[in-house]
Amino acid sequence: MRVFRSLEEVRSADGLEPGWRLALERVMGDLVSALSGAGFTYDPATEGPVVLAERGDTDDDWRNLMGCALSAALFEGATLEHGCFVAVVLMNNEFGYTIVVPDAPWLAPESLTRLIDAMG
Repeated sequence: MRVFRSLEEVRSADGLEPGWRLALERVMGDLVSALSGAGFTYDPATEGPVVLAERGDTDDDWRNLMGCALSAALFEGATLEHGCFVAVVLMNNEFGYTIVVPDAPWLAPESLTRLIDAMG
C-alpha cells in the first residue's frame, strides 16, 4: 500500500497506472478543495490520508494502518472510477481513510464483495 498526504505526493509518485493516478488526483483534489472551501487547510494527520491498495498488501499491513483487514473494513460508501474503487473508512467524526483500490485480478474476493456492497 502507498499512503499519500498531498497532491504533490500523488503527482510525483512513480509506477502508478494512469487510471490509479487519475483516481488518486481526483480524491486528493476533492479533499483539499472541500476543506479549503470551508475555510480549512487539509491536514492528513487530522483528517486522514489517501491510501492506494496494491498487489501484495496483507491483512497485517491493513491492520497496522487502520486496525482491521481491508476485507473487514466498514466502508461508509464506495464508487468506481478510472478502474478503481474509491471508499471511505471513518475512524471517528473527523479522521478517516480514503482508500483507492484498483479493480484488479489480485483483489481478494472478500474485499471485492465488501466494496461492491458499499456501492449500494
